[in-house]
Amino acid sequence: GDLETRTIDGTPATLRLLDASGNRIGSDIDIEPTTLISGSNPPVAVDQSQCGSTATNIGCGNSSTRWIGFVDSNTTARVKQVLVIVGDDDFGDTGNSEHLSFIGLNLAITSNPELKLVKRITAVNGVDLPGFDGNDGRTEDEDPNWPTPLSTYLRGAVSSGTVMPGDEVEFTIYFLSSGDSPVGNLRLCDLVPNNMTFVPNAFDGLTPLDTDSLPGTAVGIALASDDTALPALPTVYLTNVGEGDRGEFVPPNTQASASCNQADFSTPLPAANNVRGAVVVDVVTGSDTLPPPTAAGTPPDTYGFIRFKAVTD
Repeated sequence: GDLETRTIDGTPATLRLLDASGNRIGSDIDIEPTTLISGSNPPVAVDQSQCGSTATNIGCGNSSTRWIGFVDSNTTARVKQVLVIVGDDDFGDTGNSEHLSFIGLNLAITSNPELKLVKRITAVNGVDLPGFDGNDGRTEDEDPNWPTPLSTYLRGAVSSGTVMPGDEVEFTIYFLSSGDSPVGNLRLCDLVPNNMTFVPNAFDGLTPLDTDSLPGTAVGIALASDDTALPALPTVYLTNVGEGDRGEFVPPNTQASASCNQADFSTPLPAANNVRGAVVVDVVTGSDTLPPPTAAGTPPDTYGFIRFKAVTD
C-alpha cells in the first residue's frame, strides 16, 4: 500500500532504505527540510504521476516539496523499512545521539510470490502409504507454512520400495503458496515417470467433475483446493482431454502444452522429451489466485495438491 505522508520542517533529513536484516539498500538520499513522502513499493524510483517538467532521477517538484516514489522491480522484495532520519545519522557516534531521530515506515511488501512443490508416492495398488517422509534431501517440505500434521497434508513416501510389473502407483504433487503476495496463473506440468503408463480412468465415476468437463470422458486427474477448509482428499476431478476444464493429459511423444517447460524453465518441452506423457493442471487462471499465508495452513487455499496414477511396465 501507499506510504503514509510525513512532513519534516526546518531540519535536514535523509531517506534510507533497509532490508529485513537492517542493512542499507543503495545510497542514502538527502531530502529537503520540508518534504512530502508518498508512493508505494520500494526501492527509490520516480513516481511519474506526480512529476512535472522538473522531474529528476530522485524526485521532482520544487525545493520545498518533493515527491518520492517507490517501485520494487527486483524479483525478490528487498525493502523492509524506510527511515527518514532527521539530524545526526551516525548511529556509532554516541556523543551526538541526542540529535538523532527517525521515522520508521514498515512496509507490507507484496512483490514476492513464491510456490513450494513436494512430490510423494501416496499409494501402491490402492493401499495408502501413511506418514510423512522428509528424507528427499530437499528443503521444500520444511516450510513452516505447510499445514499440520504433515502426516496428513504431506502424506506419502519418497520411494515406494520394490514394485512389480503391473503394480499401480499413485503420485501426489503438493503445492503451497509461501510468499508474501498471491500466486496467479499457476500451471503445474508433471511428466509420467519412465517405465510407467498413465492410468486414464483412475478416477472415473468420482464427483464432482471440474467446470466444463466433458461428460463421458475418462477422468485421470484429481485436484484438491478449497478456500473454506484444508483438503485431505481431492475436491474436484479433471478429465484427460483439454476441452475446457483445468486438467489435461498430454500423450507421449506429443508437444506439451504452452508454458510446460524443461528444467531450465525457459525451453518448451518438445515432443521427443515427452516420453511417457505429461499431466497438466491449471490450478488457478484468470483473476483467481492462491493467497499468501498468514499462518500454517491459513488461509486454506494456500495449500493443495494434484494426483494421478500410473502402472509399472
